[in-house]
Amino acid sequence: MARVVVPAEVRTTYELDLTFGAPTVDGDSVPAGRVYLLVRNLSGVTVTVTVLTTAVASGLNVEDLAVPVEAGDTSLVGPLPASLFAQEADGRAYVNYSAIASVTRAVFTP
Repeated sequence: MARVVVPAEVRTTYELDLTFGAPTVDGDSVPAGRVYLLVRNLSGVTVTVTVLTTAVASGLNVEDLAVPVEAGDTSLVGPLPASLFAQEADGRAYVNYSAIASVTRAVFTP
């Protein structure tokens, strides 16, 4: 399998009706930029959402963004600026999940 390409929903009115979907074991490929992920964790354990970085500062690789989402919680991850997260291959941000059972996410731009 491969990463799932997830488009970002764009707000067109004063409210945003998000569409949640389940990530796959191979992770997501989302647009880099002013993009956010809203992650719901309905499992019984903490799930870590990791956004792979491509940035280098003073010759050192910048650490990946790792956001723990506690059991039963919803967390906002982002924004995902291209300068930190755009992958060379396709200019998108790559997102991994430590577990996917009972986890859903929505990708959007405000």
